Parts: sequence; C-alpha cells; structure tokens
Amino acid sequence: MGNYSHITSTSGMGSSAPSEQPRSATPLGRAEPPRPVQASSNLRPSARTLFRHAARYWEPAGIAILAGAALWVGQVPNLDEALAIYFFDHRHVNFLFSDYWLWAELFDSGIKWLAVLLWNLLALLWLRSLFHPPRRADLKSWRAFLLFTVTASLLSLVLTFGLRNFSPHVCPAQLETFGGAAAYAPLSSPGPGSGGCFPSGHAAAAFMWIAAVYAGRRWKPEWFRRLLAVIALSGLTVGAAEILAGRHFLSQVLGTASICWFIPWAYAHWWPSKKPKTAFGQTAPLAGTAYPAPGRRAQAADSPSLIR
Repeated sequence: MGNYSHITSTSGMGSSAPSEQPRSATPLGRAEPPRPVQASSNLRPSARTLFRHAARYWEPAGIAILAGAALWVGQVPNLDEALAIYFFDHRHVNFLFSDYWLWAELFDSGIKWLAVLLWNLLALLWLRSLFHPPRRADLKSWRAFLLFTVTASLLSLVLTFGLRNFSPHVCPAQLETFGGAAAYAPLSSPGPGSGGCFPSGHAAAAFMWIAAVYAGRRWKPEWFRRLLAVIALSGLTVGAAEILAGRHFLSQVLGTASICWFIPWAYAHWWPSKKPKTAFGQTAPLAGTAYPAPGRRAQAADSPSLIR
C-alpha cells in the first residue's frame, strides 16, 4: 500500500501541466497612448448627424438666393418701378408715407444716428473689456462677442457704401415717373442721373447687426434666439419703411440684406476656432491632450490640477 501510494504521488507530480507565464502588467501611473480607431465600412452616421452636416449649406444657399432675387428684380424692366408705383400718390406727386414723421424722420436720419450710437457703444465696451478690472470681470466673457460684432458690422457698412459709390442705379424719387428727371434703367445697364442708390444705405443701418446674430450663436447661445428675432424684425421693418417712403427700390433693399448676411457668414468661417472640427461636426481632441491612466480615472476627476 505504501509503495503504491509513493508511485501514485510520483506519477502525479510528473504529469502536472506546466504553469502559465504571468502577463506583463502596465505599471501604475503610466498611460498607454490611445490606439486609433480603424474605419469600418459598416459604420454609418445617423440621420440626425447627416442633417446637421447638411445644414451648413443652407446659409450660403440663402445668401445666393437673396442676392439673385435682388439682381433679378433690378434687372427685369420696370419691375422695381411697378412695385413702387403702388405707394405713390399721383395727385400730390409724392409717396404716401413720405410726409409722416415716423417714416420721414425716424426711419431716415433717426435710424442712421441710432446705428452710429450703438456701434460706438459696443466699441467702447470692447475697449473696456481689454482691462477687465475685478468689478467688471464678467465683461471679459463678452470680449470676443463685441469684437466680432463691431468688426463684422463695420465691414458690412464699408462694402455697402463702397458699392453705392460705383452704382449708377437711381432712387425712386429721381425717376420721371415719381417727379424726378431720370429715366428708369435696369440694374446692369448704366443708369441715368446721379445714381448711388444700390444697395440701400438706410437698410444697412438695420441689417448690419446680423453680425451680432453670428456672434451670439458662437459665444452667447442663450442670447441667440432673442438677437435673431430682434434683428430680423428691425431689418424687415426698416426695409419696408424705405420702400413705402419711396427712398429705395425693393432690389436695393434685398441687395443690402444679402451683403450684410454674407459678410458675417464669411467672417465667422475665417475666425479661428480653438476646437478643430472633424467630419460630421465632431470635436477633435487638441494636440498634446493627456489621457489619464485607466486605474486613476477616479482620481483625475477629483484632482483640481487635471481639471484645469
């Protein structure tokens, strides 16, 4: 019995399987770099992601449609004149709303001085935000918003009045139909008279603030809807007032709206972004971003130095 037990124990030791080698573990505190995800043909973006990606093109399409409408209305013979004649009083030889104070003063010289006052106020606030003393530390968060709005609105005005200086298109009051001395001519042809009415300078005083809409969408999203509603309403009101008072044609107002929309749209694409975008609008990690080790994720969340 003892011999058999000795043989059994000896054979059991000889037949034991070789032990597995321990896996090499990553030392605690040393993070392995993330492996790039291989693209797969089976991965497809969702419908919502595709819609957001395609929504980038509705703005340039809208600008092109608005500019095309301005050129078409101004190019078709007598179309601008036919639209303006509905608001002209042949008995008194003036436009119906030209004698009212609201149209004659507020929407003429008043809207210009209001735009100048507002632009200077925003420029002074931007200069004030450069110093950001402790009592006005919250003004520092508006610095980029103010700088974008001031510069983009100024560029809109410069382009609008620059085109006016080279435009032969006349205003409604200068035409023979409305008591003037000039004859109507399409937008593309050399216009008679002094010209200088395309695009509308009065409407630019309201449409120039489309720059604030783009600034609000980027830096102050909580103000975006309010800015969009106020500026769209003011632009439509001032543009309609200019047409009703006979100071500008419809094509001239549409041309101003397309210019003041194009400038902040292009300026927003030129403005540098701190977070680069990848395909389908996903945010890419910045260069030099440190990834915490898997074992220390909980500690990294509580560490104030890593949060910064």
